[in-house]
Amino acid sequence: MKKNTIFKTILLAIFMASAMSLFAAKEFTKEINKNFNISDGGKVEIINKYGNVDVRPVDGNEVTFKVEILVEAKNEERANEIFDAIDIDFYDTRDYVKAETSLAGMNKFWKKVKNWGKNNSYEINYYVNAPRHLYLVLNNKYGHIHTEDMDNKMGIELKYGNFTIGSVHDLDVELGYGNGEAAHIQNANITVKYGKISIEKAQNIEVESKYSTIEVGEAREIRSTSKYNTFRLGDLRVFRNEGKYDKFRIENVNDIRGHTKYTVM
Repeated sequence: MKKNTIFKTILLAIFMASAMSLFAAKEFTKEINKNFNISDGGKVEIINKYGNVDVRPVDGNEVTFKVEILVEAKNEERANEIFDAIDIDFYDTRDYVKAETSLAGMNKFWKKVKNWGKNNSYEINYYVNAPRHLYLVLNNKYGHIHTEDMDNKMGIELKYGNFTIGSVHDLDVELGYGNGEAAHIQNANITVKYGKISIEKAQNIEVESKYSTIEVGEAREIRSTSKYNTFRLGDLRVFRNEGKYDKFRIENVNDIRGHTKYTVM
């Protein structure tokens, strides 16, 4: 009797393992490659969702894109239906290149995808080589952004993700529900909610923030409007703040003025 029970248990385990293998999601990949010529000082704009954007600076005047779409699905047929519902739209002129993820086709398949069960997902990742002299604009949601040193200005709009960048001349940031790290910046204009910004060194920073942490190692001037923030600041010449319910730790500052309420210094 005991042997029968053990035998049945083994058979059940084998059956369950086979069933899980049968219904387990598999990974499928689709790759899109494009390249464009662009004039000196031109603009490149990338708009994405549900994936990462990785930009590598290069010399010359050619922008190259590799867009990798990863799909987890039960079988190839279902994967292809998801691939067909995701479009990468490109637009280019002599001094402007734009790449945008379009998920309009997913609306048609959304109910079907939901009915397929949990073993279906997708991720859209951009790998871009861009001339370092370009004006770079990156817009991403539910994913991360990474760039190295760029010589021109950069704009970042990011929600539910993190960014790391090298040095850049001018930086405009709108960040929500994520963290951002930057090396050296000349001028920064930052809006952040429920996030954290860390900057090694900057000349001028203007920041509007709520429920966030601001860290700056060294800056000539910082002007901030804040609520429920934590500031960790290093060596500053000028600091101006208008805020409420903030906490400050400043190592060194020559000129500080502010209008604050319920603040801890």
